[in-house]
Amino acid sequence: NEMNFFTVFFFVSVTVASATKTKRMPVFTKPLAVRGGSIDTPEGKFLAFSCAVACASSIPVIIAPETMLPKMIPNVVLEANNNVAMLYGATGLAWGVAKFNAIRTSTEKQFSQTNLIPMLILIGIVAKNSLVSAALYIPLFIGYLYFGYIKE
Repeated sequence: NEMNFFTVFFFVSVTVASATKTKRMPVFTKPLAVRGGSIDTPEGKFLAFSCAVACASSIPVIIAPETMLPKMIPNVVLEANNNVAMLYGATGLAWGVAKFNAIRTSTEKQFSQTNLIPMLILIGIVAKNSLVSAALYIPLFIGYLYFGYIKE
């Protein structure tokens, strides 16, 4: 009964959405222009790169946790079940989406300031297992420090 309601609701929603005449919007330019955000600025480019890194490292963990879990930290075998790995992937994806939203809303400086805390935590967790892997996050940390506090 409950399943039938959701099935009918889904098909009615799809039908209404497809019957409604909509103007096609460019994928990135309109959302970025909502509040003046831009990937043309240095901080926009930095956050776009960081967003791509977060999403590219998170989506594979969601799709294939049993394959990706052993590759998350080089030379370290992590112990976690697939649900925990997928939760990590979802969290990383949310982090990437937050970066995109910071670009879209022109809040790159504020995001960079507050993002220093989770970056330090991430670097600390990874450093306990692999200093080499932790070093890969240092340039991102420096970027957040620069765009959050140094660049006017």
